[in-house]
Amino acid sequence: MRVLVIEDEPKAGAYLKKGMQESGCQVDVAADGADGLFLAQEYPYDVIVLDVTLPAMDGWSVLKALRASHATPVLFLSARRLKAQGRRGAGPTIHIEASRQGVAGRRGAGSARRRVMDAVWRGGLTGR
Repeated sequence: MRVLVIEDEPKAGAYLKKGMQESGCQVDVAADGADGLFLAQEYPYDVIVLDVTLPAMDGWSVLKALRASHATPVLFLSARRLKAQGRRGAGPTIHIEASRQGVAGRRGAGSARRRVMDAVWRGGLTGR
């Protein structure tokens, strides 16, 4: 499975990349929205893990531009709560909320990686 992680926090990007590679995924990481959008449009990915707050271009803008030509499933990874109205027309997305306690309130060092990997491997997510 080929995964694109668009995450501006270097430690978070490296952590997600390492965990997904350990699970057999091929992973590319982009550090800002503009670079992430370029990669997403140029290469075929099975899934994109997208941070909401990014430099150069925020996650919502990346998703909007991507949806003009691609239907790649997107996992939103955010430290902020997302408003329901922002998700209209977003296509296949899953929101994973991060916090100091872990993802979606789950504690443990690997909880963020486990939640993302669970979502990535969930049946039907890749459209296959």
